[in-house]
Amino acid sequence: MSIKLECRDGSVTIPKKYYEDYLSGEWFFNSLIKFKDDGKETLESDHITIELWENKAAILSLFDSLRFMKLTVHDGVSLDYLENLADMWCAPQWIIDEIQKKRLVETKYIKSKQLNILNHTFKCINCSAGYREIDNHESACYHHNHLFNHNTGTYNCCNRSQDDRGCVIGYHNVYPCNYNSIYNMLNKNKDE
Repeated sequence: MSIKLECRDGSVTIPKKYYEDYLSGEWFFNSLIKFKDDGKETLESDHITIELWENKAAILSLFDSLRFMKLTVHDGVSLDYLENLADMWCAPQWIIDEIQKKRLVETKYIKSKQLNILNHTFKCINCSAGYREIDNHESACYHHNHLFNHNTGTYNCCNRSQDDRGCVIGYHNVYPCNYNSIYNMLNKNKDE
């Protein structure tokens, strides 16, 4: 016997031994296999084909988690989607708990990376002041948008002197060369 699942993005064929060893517990998938059509037993058939409108990698994530008795998430699988699928299919509670823990850890990691960037000191391209993105706001930067005229001792944009506050008010802006620093901070290894 083999079971073929026609998913929305491909198919999966499950050998009988794999099904019996890892997937025959009390959950929706086992009931789906046992009673495919109108409540009739289908386990006597040589081949069973079931159409599912689910993501192949998510289904394999559930199957492999049961097989290894450890949460196993395949590439490209949303943890939100996987949790919803596990809940809908009545997967063992430990799988749902592990998905929730993994989501919490990933959320904390993302917030930690964002906090590192928000607390990093950058130099403003307009006023040359050092600033942290966490303190940046719509009136943080005062600067002039024209050159200083040394003959008159004033800025060409507003005729203010060098000691006067800038006439243009806005957010601090990062130098383009600092984008490399931002990129490196965002892409550091999780282990660091």
